[in-house]
Amino acid sequence: MPMRIVVGGPRGCGKSTLVASMFSHLEATGANVGVHEIDVYSDTINCILGRKPWTERKKRVKAWFDPTIKRRIGEFVADQSRLVLGDLPGKITNPFLHKMVEPAHRAVIVAKDYEELEQWERFFTKQGIPVILRVMSCVHDRPSLPSDAPDMIFVYGLDRTVQRSAVVHSLADTLYAPVRPKLVPVRVLVPAE
Repeated sequence: MPMRIVVGGPRGCGKSTLVASMFSHLEATGANVGVHEIDVYSDTINCILGRKPWTERKKRVKAWFDPTIKRRIGEFVADQSRLVLGDLPGKITNPFLHKMVEPAHRAVIVAKDYEELEQWERFFTKQGIPVILRVMSCVHDRPSLPSDAPDMIFVYGLDRTVQRSAVVHSLADTLYAPVRPKLVPVRVLVPAE
């Protein structure tokens, strides 16, 4: 059964870059992974992955109509890969966001500051979706955090190019670990002489 993980956070925080980078790493290692842009406003992931040039990126101002949303959610649900990553739109106030996350088993939050992270945490809690990773996207310095902040990972350079850092690879491997096929020991019988 596929594990469906949605990645949420505000616009411009590096969600799509992180999703594309994790997908790229896992695909290169032979993992059974799928990626979907549930964000109906654009097709950023294909550009980050180099599947299409940035000049051909579709960016819609008004794309929140029911057939498009249903199609994107349907593609996310139909993917039978062991791990299915879904990139969400960046507006937490979007009236259809709750429908987009319904098929998800887990969530990852990406944010540039702690307030944004808390808003997305509250949203996923209200939807009943456990947050398994919290990622703070940093440009230069780490943001200051309250002493009671949950554990989070700091990632630098989420700048619309596939990141091949040890941190991003570790995050991807962490997400894939629960669905990785188990190796079954094989007993080799040697004929007696």
